[in-house]
Amino acid sequence: MQKILSGELIIGILLILFGSFTFYQAGVYHTQTDGVGPTFFPQVLSAVLILFSLVSIVLSLVKSCSPQELAESCSESTETTKPAFRKIVLCIAGLIVYWAVMYFLGYIGPSIAFLVFMMLLLGERNVLKIACWSIGLPLLLYLVFERILNVPLPVFELRI
Repeated sequence: MQKILSGELIIGILLILFGSFTFYQAGVYHTQTDGVGPTFFPQVLSAVLILFSLVSIVLSLVKSCSPQELAESCSESTETTKPAFRKIVLCIAGLIVYWAVMYFLGYIGPSIAFLVFMMLLLGERNVLKIACWSIGLPLLLYLVFERILNVPLPVFELRI
């Protein structure tokens, strides 16, 4: 049985490269603090990304199928990929708008709007869940970064 490069394998390799790069870049910052500093959180996230990417690579190598089986499974799933592709494009567009708007409107407002958008896009319709998560998570992250870690986040300033 001939093994071919699957999308999972390629994405796993790319994510390992990205995780390694971000781990290295986070270590470049020199800090004067003892204990947990600004390099800790990015390096932990990078290590977790590398770990999960390795798991994905191993699973994609274990799951072997012939090119004929792969072609048959791809032809069966083309009907479901169009809505999924639309969601991916909307998600990327939402991220770009969120990133651009955050500079002008600060962190909290755009974060709430982005989380509402993403939850609706991904199919959540419970208004209470949407409200709790979209308001609670940005406020919690704001408190952690601004008050505990002393890392400034973008704030809304009335620029006239």
